[in-house]
Amino acid sequence: MILDQEFECAETEIQTVIDSLLGLSSSFSIFCFSGDLGAGKTTLIRALCRQLGFNGKVSSPTYGLVNEYKLDNGKILFHSDWYRIEDAHELVEAGIADNLHHSNGIWLIEWPEIGMEFIGSTPYIQVQISHKEHSRVYAINAKRG
Repeated sequence: MILDQEFECAETEIQTVIDSLLGLSSSFSIFCFSGDLGAGKTTLIRALCRQLGFNGKVSSPTYGLVNEYKLDNGKILFHSDWYRIEDAHELVEAGIADNLHHSNGIWLIEWPEIGMEFIGSTPYIQVQISHKEHSRVYAINAKRG
């Protein structure tokens, strides 16, 4: 398992990034995606969900807070977007804080900053996406909550 990686590629050429994240999905259950609006967080998550075996519609859960995608192997992908959260207590009210450590789930969280306290000491993967002129830079780092 290789950690602390950085990839620069066009958004249409992100398979190397996805392969790296797939290699980490057996060791980590929380993946946090950060970057400016339009950086490609949902696009990357959509491609990752397909590679993990979910063939249904993957859309941003900005208003519903979390979408659940069930995989054939029994795992659940929890896709959450905390962009519109104003107070971390909203995550408690929505039941997200309690479910972050679901034993059979993988969390894919966009805009995680406001709720980092709920990750606690659980190791997670941070994916930072930034724009360059004709490409994006994907920095992948292992973190401890």
